[in-house]
Amino acid sequence: MSDTTPQREPVRKRAPILPKDVQTGPVSTRPGAPRTTSGVSRRWGATSLAVVFGLLYAYDVWEGLDWLVLNVQGAASLDTTVTGTGWASLILVVLAPVLLFVAAFLIARRRAFFLQILIYAAGWAAASALYLSIVTLFSSASIIA
Repeated sequence: MSDTTPQREPVRKRAPILPKDVQTGPVSTRPGAPRTTSGVSRRWGATSLAVVFGLLYAYDVWEGLDWLVLNVQGAASLDTTVTGTGWASLILVVLAPVLLFVAAFLIARRRAFFLQILIYAAGWAAASALYLSIVTLFSSASIIA
């Protein structure tokens, strides 16, 4: 019996669609060229930035908790309670910085370093503005029954 299976021709590689320098990446990754930012140092910078802004957001949470406790104690000292709207706004002041930080982190995680700073700063500004709005609302004393 003879082997009648046809022999396959060797597979030819196709010519690349993109030019050689585009396939290999930026000029800085070529051998002998000076290195630029690597993935590890980008992650390190992004993590450091998240920690620094996380502390700023945590300060806003602490401020909100302080404001909540003071208003509840103030209402109790006047033999009254905080209304439903008051509770909602006090809880919002505590939760908003956490939610805004998570949103900023998810939006900024794969962006350039400068854009990450802007995104975190915008979220922090929104959390601070909300805090100041709630403080103004409570200064009118319309939410204490």
